[in-house]
Amino acid sequence: MAEQKQQDVVGGGLSRKVFILRNKVNKFTKTLAIDNDGKVRTTLNLKANGWEGLTIQQSTKAGVYFISSSKDPKKVLAVKGNGDVTTTPNRVVDGWEGFKFEPAGDFKYFIVSNNPKAKSPTVLAIDDDGKVTTTNNKVKDGWEGLLIVSQ
Repeated sequence: MAEQKQQDVVGGGLSRKVFILRNKVNKFTKTLAIDNDGKVRTTLNLKANGWEGLTIQQSTKAGVYFISSSKDPKKVLAVKGNGDVTTTPNRVVDGWEGFKFEPAGDFKYFIVSNNPKAKSPTVLAIDDDGKVTTTNNKVKDGWEGLLIVSQ
């Protein structure tokens, strides 16, 4: 299989509507979601116009992207300096909101915070209970190896 390229994340364009799923695919697969209140959670649904519909948008910096709710683009995924996952209306490339997508193989990615000031875990992860968290690990079949599926 050919190596995945980073630009595949947005399909060579400026934005792409996606679902971000935990890598263990079955009928209980957890999907990353941003609810109506801006809280980051997981769901078992795959509805493009629901909480789990996300948009990956290329930033002004090469290789750095923003992840926002497709339902409400003002809710942008962010990782705080302490590693907590949240949302914000901001889009700061080198802030909480900028992410890099590192190919992990088997169509999985590590979604890594681009915040150079972060001192805590910066790799987005979904644990076995469906909690969205961060880690320093990069294990493609672990919590942090995430699947990105087009809507």
